[in-house]
Amino acid sequence: MKRLNSNDSLILLFAVSLFGIILLWGMMLFGKSPYWAFVSLFFIVVLINPPRRAVSLLTVYYAYYGIWFVFASMCGNRLVQALTNPLYFVSILYVFITFCTGMLAITLADSISSTRTKSKLVRPSYSLKKQTIVLLYILSTCSIIAIVLASGGFSRWVANPGDAFLNRAGSGLYVILSHFFTMLLAGGRAVTAPGRRGKTCR
Repeated sequence: MKRLNSNDSLILLFAVSLFGIILLWGMMLFGKSPYWAFVSLFFIVVLINPPRRAVSLLTVYYAYYGIWFVFASMCGNRLVQALTNPLYFVSILYVFITFCTGMLAITLADSISSTRTKSKLVRPSYSLKKQTIVLLYILSTCSIIAIVLASGGFSRWVANPGDAFLNRAGSGLYVILSHFFTMLLAGGRAVTAPGRRGKTCR
């Protein structure tokens, strides 16, 4: 499939995201399950904004949401809950908002990176301060520990890690914080990686 140029792609993705949020929110208000609409919107986004490379951040992002929020949710009781439980309706809306936010951020960053590469801009030589890196590591680690404690504690994760991971209700805020701090750390290190001044970005 031929890709749109960066500006058109971002505008289209934003429009689809906004339409999807309004659609899912409306279905939730009328007591209708937004699950299948969410699944359809997920695949629409992937089709109109495929990753530029087989191995990329966007590929991993799509795979994560596809595995845990699309395919895993089709199994057994989870599908029943997604189709009947109003609390799941709200969760689906939140998941889609988070998915769209991350997808747009990654796509925008990829577009900026491609523009810089084509323009052969010179990358300055600088890096994150050591204290900042340590702080982000600590915050990421604390978020993961909070996820474990909020979803049954270490004993539950040791006894049955699969069930603990799939049924970690009550830890949603910490999951979001964990993703945020981890992506901030990875993105910050990638953008500010040390390099020789005057070296052209590749």
